[in-house]
Order: sequence, then structure tokens, then C-alpha cells
Amino acid sequence: MKKALIAKKTKGLLPLPENIKGEILVHSFNNIKPEFHKPENQLWKATTTFGYNHFVGSWECECVCLHTGEKAVYSKEDFLGTVTQEFANEFLQ
Repeated sequence: MKKALIAKKTKGLLPLPENIKGEILVHSFNNIKPEFHKPENQLWKATTTFGYNHFVGSWECECVCLHTGEKAVYSKEDFLGTVTQEFANEFLQ
């Protein structure tokens, strides 16, 4: 069964909290190449809270992809929201 991407209306999607460190974030894929638009690449764990980057002019955080282990820095606008660990476990199976 092919999984669908998580969208804004997906049941279980929660809004971004003020402190996101340790939260599981759902990437929106707005600024990602189409070949990477796969459900397993959509879940990231925040390793820092959002901090303001004056060079870019946006709020950013460091995070790790739950599927690949890749580390990256993304803007707050790149995420749809958060999900619970249970949701992530079920989604990644």
C-alpha cells in the first residue's frame, strides 16, 4: 500500500508549539526537489528550538530526518505542524 503525504488536513497533525525541541515535525516540501517528495522523508525530529537567523530573516531550527538520519536546518515556514511519536511509528512502518 502506498502511503500518502501528510497534509494540513491530516488527522493527527498538531500545530507547532512554542518550544519544539524534541518534537516530531512534519515537513511541507515547499522548497524541496520533487524527487524527495516521499512520505518517509516528511518526518523530522527537532534537535533545537527555533532561533532567529538575521542573515536569512527567518526563524530556523536544526533537525534530523527520522528515516535517513540526515541533519539539516529548516525555517519554521517549512513545517506543517507536529505529530505524536505513536503517529510517527505507525506512519514509518
